[in-house]
Amino acid sequence: MAIDISEVLDFLPCETPQAWVDAALEHPEELLIDHANCEKKAAGTALNLMFRYVDKLDLLNKMSVSYTHLTLPTIYSV
Repeated sequence: MAIDISEVLDFLPCETPQAWVDAALEHPEELLIDHANCEKKAAGTALNLMFRYVDKLDLLNKMSVSYTHLTLPTIYSV
């Protein structure tokens, strides 16, 4: 069964190698683990930035909302 990823390819600045796509489709569990690790690293970076710029309340508010609504559900759903 072929999966149409034309919208994804149009979005990316360069074409994704077919070998990567094939490997990802053959090993979805590994892909999800890798994605979860990337989300965890991004969350850690966000928290570090929030602690570094405690005097920027507008930034803290935006980052805390993004962290709470975007990052936490992703981490806990994998």
